[in-house]
Amino acid sequence: MRSAKEGIAPLLNARRDILQAALDELSEPVAIWVLGAPQAAAQEDLSTLLSLQPLLSLRHREPAVADSLLPQVHYPVYGMSLPTDDVPRGNRFIGFPTGFSLDAFVDELLALSRGIPQSSPLARETLSRLREPVTVRVFTSPG
Repeated sequence: MRSAKEGIAPLLNARRDILQAALDELSEPVAIWVLGAPQAAAQEDLSTLLSLQPLLSLRHREPAVADSLLPQVHYPVYGMSLPTDDVPRGNRFIGFPTGFSLDAFVDELLALSRGIPQSSPLARETLSRLREPVTVRVFTSPG
């Protein structure tokens, strides 16, 4: 079992070829946000991912400043945005996504890069009818 001190680099290196093939599909720059982890540690952890695709960049911000809707957690929170955005948009991943969640993370990077809406037409229609702020939390286990 991987210790917390080893970081996520071994996980990314183990899937390097698969990640490379997927990330080759990026068409526009995307920023990966790391909220709540020291910037140097985030850079080290994500160095493998960032090295696979020059269109990826790293942004860092403390959660209290970046997003008041984030829960108080003791793990880094990962998000993404276009490089010109001031805050991450879309889904947040508490702790680095592994297993099938890593696939979802990469899919979201690709969708954002291509300008594809991250929700279905039915979901967008349903959400447009909301009149009050809503927080949705989805819990998954490593897959």
